[in-house]
Amino acid sequence: TRYIGDWSSDVCSSDLVLFHKVLYIFSLIFALVLTVQTSASEKSIPDKTKSSFEAATKFTVKVRSVIKNPSVKDRRGVFTGAGFLVDKSRGWIVTNAHVTGRNPSKIEVKFKGDAYVGAKPIYIDPYLDFALLEMEKTKIPVQATQVKIDCYERPAVGSSVGAFGHPFGLDFTGTRGIVSGDQFKWSRNWIQTDAAINTGNSGGPLINLENGLIVGINKSTIKKSSGIGLAVPSYLVCKILDLYKAGKRDRKSTRLNSSHRCISY
Repeated sequence: TRYIGDWSSDVCSSDLVLFHKVLYIFSLIFALVLTVQTSASEKSIPDKTKSSFEAATKFTVKVRSVIKNPSVKDRRGVFTGAGFLVDKSRGWIVTNAHVTGRNPSKIEVKFKGDAYVGAKPIYIDPYLDFALLEMEKTKIPVQATQVKIDCYERPAVGSSVGAFGHPFGLDFTGTRGIVSGDQFKWSRNWIQTDAAINTGNSGGPLINLENGLIVGINKSTIKKSSGIGLAVPSYLVCKILDLYKAGKRDRKSTRLNSSHRCISY
């Protein structure tokens, strides 16, 4: 004999099993959709990295400096680093002051696939570790492009960036990381990044991989650290370039002077 209580118990048990099956199917569908969306998001980042690095090959240069008669804190020898084209119409290239040295006897630059050509220093600023060079406009390759610099916004901590240059002789290559911090050290502002900055990267562009804008000049890695690199903020570069474009340059000397006195931080 089947009692009513037993019959209702079987029905409830059956409904519960069906409910669990439906819940399981929906959880599988949700997990599949989430995986697809995450995969698409992850793929979009390398695509931006690729396009940004491809663009960087057209505006990044290799800088070679010869110092025969070193001044204070300079060393005799041949030094190489990176730089990038900021004004094609004027033939202006920016790099680090420690790449050019304070009193270079000779400076040469070359674009990818081209030979070295001469350049002259317009301004060398050891304090900000910034140097502005000028080359003949007619010697700039047709395919070369000038950079787009972010002169207004400091890069947000956590944003994706790429350091481009010639690390250890691996010419025109890049590394990828994030902005780790906005630092004020040694009385100067720096962008902190975990994108690898090695010998040969100095003077090259630090690129915002989300929009392709230049946010800094690669400077160096802190000694004995793991993934702590520093870059000169681009807004400082823009202010110096604006001063020179307006003709407000120091006529007494193009070297060993710092514009930090006339720059508002």
